[in-house]
Amino acid sequence: MPIKILEIFYQLILQNNPNVVLQHNIDSLKFEKNSKTMKKLSTLIMLLILFSGFAKAETEPNDTWDLANTVLLGQTETGTAGLAQEQDWWTVSIPDDGTLTLNWTSLNGNLVYCQIYDTLGVLQFASNYTGSTNTINATGVAAGYYYIKFYSYYTTELTGYSFTPSFTPAGVPNDPSTNDLYTQASLLALNDSVTGHIGYYHNSYDDLNDWWAVTVNLDGRLDFSITSLNSQNVYALLYDGDGTTILAGSYTTTTNTYSEDGLAPGTYYILVKTFYPQEFAPYKLKNNLVLPPNTTESGIPNDFALNATSINLNDSINGHIGYRYNGDDDLRDWYKFTTTEDGHIFIKLDVFNGQNVFAQIFDGDTTTIITGSYTTTGATYSINGKAAGTYYVRVRNFYDTEWSPYAIRLNLVPTVPDDPENNNTPATAVVINPGDSVTGHIGYTYMSYDDVNDWYQVTTNADGEIVFKIHSLNTQNVYAELFDNDGVTELAGSYTTTTATFNKNGLAAGTYFIRIRTYYLSEFAPYDLTVNLIAAPLANDAELNDSVEIAQPLPVNTSVTGHIGYFYNDYDDLNDYYALTLPVDGKLTVTIDP
Repeated sequence: MPIKILEIFYQLILQNNPNVVLQHNIDSLKFEKNSKTMKKLSTLIMLLILFSGFAKAETEPNDTWDLANTVLLGQTETGTAGLAQEQDWWTVSIPDDGTLTLNWTSLNGNLVYCQIYDTLGVLQFASNYTGSTNTINATGVAAGYYYIKFYSYYTTELTGYSFTPSFTPAGVPNDPSTNDLYTQASLLALNDSVTGHIGYYHNSYDDLNDWWAVTVNLDGRLDFSITSLNSQNVYALLYDGDGTTILAGSYTTTTNTYSEDGLAPGTYYILVKTFYPQEFAPYKLKNNLVLPPNTTESGIPNDFALNATSINLNDSINGHIGYRYNGDDDLRDWYKFTTTEDGHIFIKLDVFNGQNVFAQIFDGDTTTIITGSYTTTGATYSINGKAAGTYYVRVRNFYDTEWSPYAIRLNLVPTVPDDPENNNTPATAVVINPGDSVTGHIGYTYMSYDDVNDWYQVTTNADGEIVFKIHSLNTQNVYAELFDNDGVTELAGSYTTTTATFNKNGLAAGTYFIRIRTYYLSEFAPYDLTVNLIAAPLANDAELNDSVEIAQPLPVNTSVTGHIGYFYNDYDDLNDYYALTLPVDGKLTVTIDP
């Protein structure tokens, strides 16, 4: 038996059976042809044969991966490899994602290879050799079976070895294994965190994508952070509800936080993946929804004027514009408010995130813009000269890519009490008695209606002078015109921006009309109107007496008072006739005092 083989056997016996003590030193043997040496050699051979059953723990055949012996984690096993490339295959199971570590030792100083393969014994994770002790790692591997191969560096050598497999877990709990597609996304609760593993490999399957679904229940900004727990590059990308449109995110080797604002309620997806396919990492993912400063809005769709949200006068409402989900962008918010009287309406718009927001006020037809503009902070718009009715406010962003939380407040400043409507013609004129005053509004509009004329009816019971005063309460031009009973013949009047008094004398008792209007059709005004009658100083004569035939009797030596030339309804009292009967001849004297 060659001395080299004896050395190997001897070392195998010692390494596999440490409690056995052999009294023979092979290195001291000399192949001398004498009985003493041969006796020692025979004794050694017998001992080797006796202990050969303890020389290796492997079970042959194990020369291929599918015949591999099983080894447990933490268990030390031994074997021999070599002599024409004899291979030893072992299989070990790891319970979770992590790192499989192999520590092995050459028992006789010969070079021995150790290699780690995947489940099919094909893909090599790690390989190295040693003549003493060495360690290799298979990193980024998932739970399952793996294969270990030992063989000698030189085919002429027979090498004994021992090895111990160990496992280091990834460190944090794994995510569900069936979340490789967004349609299989695992649930990530709002304002919560999860842990997972990405890029871990097993049996030709590489866990390259982890999808998480987070459901946002209110408008706001979604913050999400990713932490790589092994300093490898990890991506976290936020997708819209379609699972294809990227909204935010990037990669990091430590911790980074990304945000997407202007999100409407819906289910969004976060994809976690490595930067390079060969990378792997345990990770932590968390999210947080940050609500707008004005918290929530009504949530009732109001994208069109037909479903406009009602706002009460002298009240406010919160809203959000431009918040989007899955291609649906809230581009318009419509509101409506109803006034029951003419007045000055103020619409205040407050913007809470510095983006451009439009507020436009529409007439009751929802198409005619009255006023409005945009602001990045706050603005107040006013509507004056509008009659009672229902009006609309449309809120939108200046750019389609913008979004904003906002608030709207409505205030109505009423003017003086209005005149009774409708009094747009003489036939519907409002009665005003001499000595009285009224207030009214002129020129106030609503949709296609413009209150261009206010008519008042004044009835006098005596001849005299009608004095009427008009006061414009907003310094716009206001006409006050006095008409005869026919409502056509203008007797007096003009316009003013402040206060003016007009009069017409020589009017007979009767019914007259006063028309109030603006100078320009675009004007409007609240106003005061006062009417007075200055009666003629003397009582009138008995009418009618405008011809000889109907002359009024006038006894001699008496006096009478009367009125002459007083005008009414196209009739001018141009003549007053008196009949005097003289009882005797004499001198007749007639005296008249105007």
